[in-house]
Amino acid sequence: MGFGRALGIGLGLGLGLGLAVGIIFFLGREIEDRRARATAEATATAMQTQARAAATARAQSDAMRAQEVATASARRLEDEQRQAAASATAEAIRLAARRCQDPNKLVASGTQERVPNRGGFRYSVTGTLRNTCNYDIVFNLELTGLATNGSTIIATKTIAITAEGVGQGSVPSALIRPGEERAFSAYFVDRPEPDIASVRIAPVIVREGDPR
Repeated sequence: MGFGRALGIGLGLGLGLGLAVGIIFFLGREIEDRRARATAEATATAMQTQARAAATARAQSDAMRAQEVATASARRLEDEQRQAAASATAEAIRLAARRCQDPNKLVASGTQERVPNRGGFRYSVTGTLRNTCNYDIVFNLELTGLATNGSTIIATKTIAITAEGVGQGSVPSALIRPGEERAFSAYFVDRPEPDIASVRIAPVIVREGDPR
């Protein structure tokens, strides 16, 4: 009976010791798991924080670049507007200095002459051209021969009036000085019939110079 009692005590102690070891082992595993979870959560939190910080930095950088681009565009537009205003002012001053006595600038008048020529008729024009402006003008004269109805065009020709008053079709253009009045005479056209009733003389301005 003493032996059985001792055996029961020994078994009880062994069972208690095994249970204690199991509890300690379980608690140790739980602690390790908690530490692992805490470490993982801390790592995830740190990564999220870094990601947010990186996104914020990128957003700030993008905003700064956008601001720089907007500022550069605004400055460029301001410079262009300043240059345009300066050019417009200079042009206004230049135009204000330009004066003409007649809104047409060049005033031409003349008459046609018709003479028999080799079985047909030769037409020519004589007249005057006056520059009513205070600047040089490069010009041509456009001659238009009209029928008796005043609208049907029989012939056209573009000529230049030289400084000597000679009309030439081979010369591209001529120059007339401010206030100058120039007499001219020019051959127009040969026709088989006397079908040109009048000749219209129209100055064509090619280029204008600066005021004097």
